[in-house]
Amino acid sequence: MDLPLSLEALQEELQRALPEYSYEIKKLLFAKFLMAKQSGFRGAQIAITKKNVTVGYGIPSVWGNALVANLGLLGVLVTRAFVTDAMAPRNTIFEYLTTRYALAKKV
Repeated sequence: MDLPLSLEALQEELQRALPEYSYEIKKLLFAKFLMAKQSGFRGAQIAITKKNVTVGYGIPSVWGNALVANLGLLGVLVTRAFVTDAMAPRNTIFEYLTTRYALAKKV
């Protein structure tokens, strides 16, 4: 199947398919992405590029992002070590997207 047309369409699809997560479209300086949130430190960051849909680990909370921003890679490693199943939302959403879109990519 082709890629989704927009983040809004993908958000609606994921809300129907995986209602255990909350979804929010976030904007950075030059990019937009969809954040799926299970808890403050458990989430997935979803982006649509020209070639594929990418799904990566995301930290939905402001405090979690501040920790990672201040500590860099060490912050990511500490978060993954102390948060149980931190990668679960990313893996669940990736599994769903690979069944729907052949061009899904895990980051």
